[in-house]
Amino acid sequence: MGREFEYDDSGATTYFFLLSGLSLYLIPATISRFFACCSSDDESSEDEVAEAPETAVKALKQKKQRLKAKKSKPWLTGSNIFFAIAWLAFIFMAYQASTFEVDAQYDPFEILGLSYSATNKEIKSKYRKLSLEYHPDRNQDDPDAEAKFIRIAKAYKALTDEDTRRNWEEYGNPDGPGEKSFGIALPSWIVSEDNKYGILMIYTLLLVVVLPICVFWYSHQSKQLLKNQLLESTIQLFVHFMDNRTKKPKDVLEVLSIAHEFRDADVTLKTSTPQTVDKIARQAGLPDPLGKGKKAWRFSGWTYAVAARVLFQAHLTRVKLPHELQIELEKALERTPMLIHALVEACVVNRRQWLTASINCMKTSQLLVQACPDTVLRDELTAVPELHEKAIKLLLHSKPPIRTIQELFINDEDTIRARLKSALTTEQLDTVMFFGRQLPFLEVEVRLTTEADQAELDTIGGECYQRDAVRLTYTLRRCQYDDWQPKAAERVQAILAQVKATQVSGKGKRKNNKGKPAKKGGAQKPSESSEPAEEPVAVEAEPSPTADAAETPDNADNDANDDNDDNADEASDGSEASEAEEDIESVWADIGVKPEEQEEEEEVSLTKAYCPHYPLEKEEVWWMFLGTPKHKGEAVDRIDTIPQRLSIGEEVTGHFLFPTPEKACTWSPNLYLVCDSYIGMDVQIPLRLVVRGTRPPPPEVDEPIPEELVGESDTEDSDEEASDEEDW
Repeated sequence: MGREFEYDDSGATTYFFLLSGLSLYLIPATISRFFACCSSDDESSEDEVAEAPETAVKALKQKKQRLKAKKSKPWLTGSNIFFAIAWLAFIFMAYQASTFEVDAQYDPFEILGLSYSATNKEIKSKYRKLSLEYHPDRNQDDPDAEAKFIRIAKAYKALTDEDTRRNWEEYGNPDGPGEKSFGIALPSWIVSEDNKYGILMIYTLLLVVVLPICVFWYSHQSKQLLKNQLLESTIQLFVHFMDNRTKKPKDVLEVLSIAHEFRDADVTLKTSTPQTVDKIARQAGLPDPLGKGKKAWRFSGWTYAVAARVLFQAHLTRVKLPHELQIELEKALERTPMLIHALVEACVVNRRQWLTASINCMKTSQLLVQACPDTVLRDELTAVPELHEKAIKLLLHSKPPIRTIQELFINDEDTIRARLKSALTTEQLDTVMFFGRQLPFLEVEVRLTTEADQAELDTIGGECYQRDAVRLTYTLRRCQYDDWQPKAAERVQAILAQVKATQVSGKGKRKNNKGKPAKKGGAQKPSESSEPAEEPVAVEAEPSPTADAAETPDNADNDANDDNDDNADEASDGSEASEAEEDIESVWADIGVKPEEQEEEEEVSLTKAYCPHYPLEKEEVWWMFLGTPKHKGEAVDRIDTIPQRLSIGEEVTGHFLFPTPEKACTWSPNLYLVCDSYIGMDVQIPLRLVVRGTRPPPPEVDEPIPEELVGESDTEDSDEEASDEEDW
C-alpha cells in the first residue's frame, strides 16, 4: 500500500492551518484586552483618597488622573491595528473554509434510495428500475448518465456481493482499503513548476538576508544589556565618573543624568526652546544649565544629560511643566530606580567600598520619590506636609526637642496635636497625622553567630577571631504608626530611665573625686574603671529607630566637612581613575553574586509607596547592608557588605555572611536599613565586636580503635611479614 501526497488545490486545508495559527494569538490577546477594559480602578487608591484630609486630596487626585490618563492609551496604535486585522483575516478565512464541500461517506443505500431495512428483493427491484432509467443507451443526450449508471451498479454490488459488502462495512469503500493520501497545507501555486524560480528567490531572501539581520540585531541588543536590563555603556560611565567625593545628592544627580537610557528614551527637551529650558531651570533653582566657562557644568555638552538634569531639578522643586516635558520626565523617572541601584553598585566595585557615596545615592532616590529638594536632608521636618517654619521652630524648642520625623511620630496623636495646636489649624493637623499613618516603621531583630563553631555572639561586646565568617540573621517587621508608636515609646522610656540611672551613679562617683573640675575646652574623659558607663551601649543592642536616625553621619555633614573630605580624597584620584577602566566582567566579579546566582527568596507582597507628587506608581524597597562609619580619630568610611534590595510585606526573615577584620581590634560597624521611597525612616543599628587574634586550631582527639579492627590489623601485619620472608 503506497502513500500518495496530494497538494491542496482548493486551499481548504491551508485555511484550516492558518486559522489554527491565528487562534494561538487571538485567544490570549482577546482575553487580556477584555479584562483590561472591564477592570476597575484600584480600590485601595479609592480608599486612600476617601480617607485623606481635604488638604491632601488634591495631590492624590491629580496623581490618580495622571495614572489613569497614562493607562488609557489611544486606540489607534500599532498593536490594536494588527489585532483588528488579525480578527478580520480570521473571519474571512473561517467563511471561506465553511464554503468548501466535504465528500460524504460512501452509502449504497442512499445511492439506491433505499432504507437500511430493505430486503434483497427490494434491492433487486430498485436496481432494475434505476438501471433502466439511467442506461447510457437510453440517455445519449445526458453526459452524466453513464457515471450515474456505474455508481448505481457499484452500489448494487456492494449490497449483494458478500466480499464487496464486507469491504464497505469495514473500510467504508466497496473496493476495500485503498491508498491513503496525505494532504499538505500549502496551496498548489507554491510548488508549481511555473512559480519555482520566484519561490526560490523568496526563500533565498529570507534565509540569506532577513534571518542573519534578525540574529545580528538580537545579538547586538543582548550584548548591550546586562542582567539587570541596563546598558553596559551606562554601567561603564557610572564606574568611571562616580568617586568618593560625591558628598551631596546634587552630585549624584549629575552622574545619574548621563545614563544612556535617557538618550535612548529621547529625553532631549526637543519640544522646547532654549528660552523655555532656561526659564524652567531658573524656577527650579538651577540657573544657567547651558552656561560656558568656569561656571559650566561638566556634562553641559551632552544634550540628553542636560535635559535629564533640568527635568530632575524641576521635579524636586515641584515646578509645573508643560505636557510635553511632563511626558519626558515620566520617561526618565521610569528608569531611575534601577539606575540608582547601579550607582550604588558602582560605589562598591573595584574595592571601593564607599559608604557615604552609597548612602547619598539612596538618599537621592528618596528625594526623587517624594519630590523634595536636597535641603530636606538637613531638616527632615520640612518633608512633612503642612509643617511650615513656625511649626518647625515650635518643635525644635520643645522639651525634649524634636528634630526628625521619627522623633515626631514616636509621640501619640494627642501629644502631637497639643504641641502643634498653636501653630497649625485642625485641617493641617489632620494632614500631618494622615502623612504619619502612611509611613513605614520597622522593628528589627538581629542575631549573630560564627560559622566556624556556631557560637552565638552578643551584638554589643561579642568576641570573635580574625577573618571569621559571621552569619547575621535578621527579622524585619513593617508596622504602621498606630501599631509601632506604643512599643517604640515604651522602649525609649526604658532607655531614658537607664541613662538617667547611669548619670546618677556617675554623679555619685564624681563627688568622691575631691571636687576637681573638668578640663577646660571639652568634656571630662571618663575613667577606664567606670563600668557603669558601658550600660547605655549595651541597651543599644535593640535600639530605637529614632535614636539611630539622629546619629546617622549623613545628617550631620555640612559644607565645611565636605571641603575637608575633598582635600583628603584628592590623593586617591590616580588609583581610582585606573581602576575605573577595568573590564565590565571584573565589575560584576567585584559586585559579587550575579542576579541569576542569588538564592531564591520567598515571595513577598509588594507595598505601594505613598508619593502623591511622584507621577508613577512606586513599590517600596529597602536597602540593607553593613558599614563602618567614620569615628573620632579614625579615617574609616567603608561599606562591608554588598547592599541587598528587600521588599518587606508584613515580616521578612533572612541572613547574610560577612567577614571580620584581618587585625585584632574593637570593630564597630552599623547595620543600615535605608528606604528608597521615604525620607527619615531609615534604621541604623550599631554593632560592636571584639576581634581577637588568630582562631586556635581545634584540638586533636585520639579516637580508640575498635577491637574488631585491631584483630584485622594484626593478621594483615603477620601476612605481610610471611610474604617478605618468602621473597627473601
